[in-house]
Amino acid sequence: MPSATQTIDANNRELQVNLVHFGLVVFLLVSLLLTGWLLVRRASGALTTLSETEVLFGGILAVVVDGLWRESRRRAVRRTPSISERWLPTLILIAACLTLSSPSGPWVSLSCLVVLAIVGEWSWHRYVEPLARPPVSRDMAEGVSEAEGPHLYDSTGTELDELPAPEVEQQWVRSRNGEGQEQIWAVLRVRFAHEQRIEVAHVAFCPVLEGQFEIDAYMVDGPDATVRVTAAKPHGARIEVRLAQPAQEQAVVTLEVVVGGQT
Repeated sequence: MPSATQTIDANNRELQVNLVHFGLVVFLLVSLLLTGWLLVRRASGALTTLSETEVLFGGILAVVVDGLWRESRRRAVRRTPSISERWLPTLILIAACLTLSSPSGPWVSLSCLVVLAIVGEWSWHRYVEPLARPPVSRDMAEGVSEAEGPHLYDSTGTELDELPAPEVEQQWVRSRNGEGQEQIWAVLRVRFAHEQRIEVAHVAFCPVLEGQFEIDAYMVDGPDATVRVTAAKPHGARIEVRLAQPAQEQAVVTLEVVVGGQT
């Protein structure tokens, strides 16, 4: 059965994320330094006006960077952005263009471009980086070997020979032994609509896991697919399921999630 450990490519994914983030940081620093220099010159009496050509050039550059940001973000997290994530950068650019005709327009436009860079950097740290990066270390998230295979349990911790009933969307068992070792077994059903190929499942741990822990996800039933644990945190995990082909009709992939922790 496909498991998360078979498909995680941590080195390549981490390199891609780091390169994109480095480019965004460079753009942000250059924007802040340029703006600071212009404001200092303006305060000293120079640069009483800023030509619209210069602002237009800055706007074009911002549009290019914005486009690269959208594409890199899409490739990093592999999901459709929300409405605010999709339109906020565009609204900032529109505000920059609309203020060009006012007396103080160039300075307002320049400020809008700086805000765009700051929003991009904040969005990266808040949304993209936690979702895009793989687990930070093998101690924090390391899969169970394929030889062990998946194991299904009922509410008492007894191993099952069959899957839960079709109407069961999730089934959880969380236990702790006498040595303080905590374990979680979960069965999740991930549903795909017609022509959908990628879906993401989120699991939450409450209370949060303490100490080091291991997490693995297995596909135990459904059409051919790959499974990836793309984020593993003490408070939850993000699991990506990618079908080999887009679903020709509504499809269901059943996953087993195994989590072990050491207090």
